[in-house]
Amino acid sequence: MQMIPVSSVNIHSIGYDRTLYKLYIRFHTGATYIYLEVPSHVHAELMNAGSKGGYYADFIKERYRLCTMSF
Repeated sequence: MQMIPVSSVNIHSIGYDRTLYKLYIRFHTGATYIYLEVPSHVHAELMNAGSKGGYYADFIKERYRLCTMSF
């Protein structure tokens, strides 16, 4: 799984495991959040969103189960 750098104030890079439906979000703070059971269309919409942070806050954060936080 590859982390793709994105243009965002808060988000550094995003990765997605299509076989396990895991969404990885690495923040500029260094923290990486791993969300479980995220459909591929949500990942695609996040990658295409004008505001990655806004999309994350509205459609991912607190909607999907958080697996791991690492610092």
